[in-house]
Formats: sequence, structure tokens, C-alpha cells
Amino acid sequence: KTTLLQAMRGDVEPNPRPSSGFRKYDVGHAARDGAATKLRLYDVSGKAKSRRNWVSYFNDCHAVLFVVDCAEPLDRARECFDFCFRPPADAISDDDARRGYLRGKPVLILANKQDAPGAAEPDAVAAALDLDGYQAACAGAFGAVHVAVCPVVGDPRKVGGDPALDPRVER
Repeated sequence: KTTLLQAMRGDVEPNPRPSSGFRKYDVGHAARDGAATKLRLYDVSGKAKSRRNWVSYFNDCHAVLFVVDCAEPLDRARECFDFCFRPPADAISDDDARRGYLRGKPVLILANKQDAPGAAEPDAVAAALDLDGYQAACAGAFGAVHVAVCPVVGDPRKVGGDPALDPRVER
């Protein structure tokens, strides 16, 4: 997550450290037609103790970029996805209700570390997160909800001695 966000700002870090807590990134992008877009992105840790803070930001989210470490078992990714997108139906707390703010919002799942030995393939990520079930559950209440899974791997070419950013990320 950190590497992606830093790369979006033009800083490709070859040896990132795991996130602890969260960090805010403001990123600007000028399209070919000259239109400017400003994004505020949050790099948040997936650790259980950090999740209780996530809900404070859900009502202001317009979309979610959900990064899955495919070199690790996918059960933690499913736990985090469910926390965000499948709040309990009986919403007993304010936090449960806030988690409902994300339902129906666009979600891009980045299947990260595809170049790692034994990494889970994008189809395995989609199955582990039950994305078909999520889309079906949202379809009635929110119309068509599209969830895309994009694989991300390091580009074997080098730029100034550092790994180049996967060209699909720029797209």
C-alpha cells in the first residue's frame, strides 16, 4: 500500500516498511485532456488494533482501493474485507452503522506481490473475498456494483537502479 501511494506521488521506494497506524496522502493528477483531479488517500494498517479507527473515515469515502498481500494467506484479507464491507445486519453499534457507508461504493482490489513465490492469483483473491457474493448482495440496494481485481507485480526493468513501477498501475 505504502509503495503504491508513494509511487503515485512520484517516489518509488524499493524497500518499504509495513504500515503502522495510518498516513494521509494528497495526490494530484493531470489527465491528458488537462483536467485536474485531486485525491485524498489513506494508507491504513490492516492490523486488528488499527481497524477500530477506520470507521471514522468511511462516511467521507467515495471509493476504496483495497490492497491484498498475495504472498500471505488470504484469511486476513477476508477478515479485513468483511470488516469494511459486510457489517452485521443488526448494526448494534455506531461503528457497525458507519461500516455500512462503504456498501455500494466502487472498490478496486489490488492483488499485490504477484511476483512473490506462491502468490495467490487474482481469481483466488476474488474467491477468498467472495466478491461475487458481495456484488450480488449489493445489486438490489445499490444498482450495479462493480468490483475489479487488478494484479500488481514489480516490473523487471530498472529505473536508476531501482525497480520500475508496474506500468498497469499508471493506467
